[in-house]
Amino acid sequence: MITISARNVHDALPLTLHKLLNDPNVERQESRNGPVLKFGSPCCIEYQRPYERVLFWPERDCNPFFHLMESLWMIAGRNDVAFPEQYNSKFGQYSDNGKTFHGAYGHRWRHHFDVDQLSVIANALTENPECRRQVLGMWDPTADLNVGGKDLPCNLAVTFQRNANNGSLNMTVFNRSNDIVWGALGANAVHFSFLLEYMAWRIGCTMGKYWQISANMHGYLGTIEPVKCLADDDIGAWSNPYEDMPEVAASGVKVFPIASGTSLRDWNKDLERLLCTAPGDLLASEFCDAFFRLIAVPMALAYNEFRNRENPDRFARALAIVDTMIDNCDWKLACRQWLERRQIKAEAKKGQD
Repeated sequence: MITISARNVHDALPLTLHKLLNDPNVERQESRNGPVLKFGSPCCIEYQRPYERVLFWPERDCNPFFHLMESLWMIAGRNDVAFPEQYNSKFGQYSDNGKTFHGAYGHRWRHHFDVDQLSVIANALTENPECRRQVLGMWDPTADLNVGGKDLPCNLAVTFQRNANNGSLNMTVFNRSNDIVWGALGANAVHFSFLLEYMAWRIGCTMGKYWQISANMHGYLGTIEPVKCLADDDIGAWSNPYEDMPEVAASGVKVFPIASGTSLRDWNKDLERLLCTAPGDLLASEFCDAFFRLIAVPMALAYNEFRNRENPDRFARALAIVDTMIDNCDWKLACRQWLERRQIKAEAKKGQD
């Protein structure tokens, strides 16, 4: 078993890449999506602070707008293409019918098995903190085994258990096959840490650790190439954005909770409003929870301005909205940096025309 322990996903990416590129037991294999480097045994990544879920590496250049919105779409139990495609125009290519996703995790959590697994698990661990039987299922052998298609669940099941010493909620995710760059240390680290925080809030406890176990942890050669330089750095020598980012105060960027002082009923109303309202029609003042008012809604509005390519001021307008987000928030910094990288590329291209 390959074991990698990291403070957060930002630290885990170079650690895992370094291990993949230097471990003598790593295998090169062919796959239906091209050649990969694969660990010779199952791999476990431990996130000591899973709430620090934002990746800042410019080499990775992940889309923070998509990562956050996809996470909320999952919590809502949705499987439609339309909502996430607003934040990732290529996302629909993984749908077999262009309208829904067969293996959408959130839909599996809340609807696919005709039971809202999240509510059942939250209630069980509230009533009995010592329970070790709470397993969230995603793989359905009747729907997935020996079935073709573009979208079969890679993550199979999740266990939730309370820490006997401090009552925090620990989570272990079991995965059959995981790409390091786009999957494990990309979207998965974000939306499963959201799931952990959501469940801890529902139960009334703090977040514990998050373990991500994959039977087949690999990296496609094409996706490794742009980020390979991270593995060349002295391991542990890079700055941690949650402490040392020069753009913010010395204490680093902050994590803002996804729910603060709001009832589950009102939070769900906020979530439904966000997902069912056209981005241009959103009003932060209509939302109850500060997470939606100060983070999610401004991000939706900013991205809506960014994707309006007919407007020559789209970058300025998007960045101005990002500036209204709460100060020193990790999502605020990631959104600003992502937009600025695209603004630089757009201006360079315009200068060449």
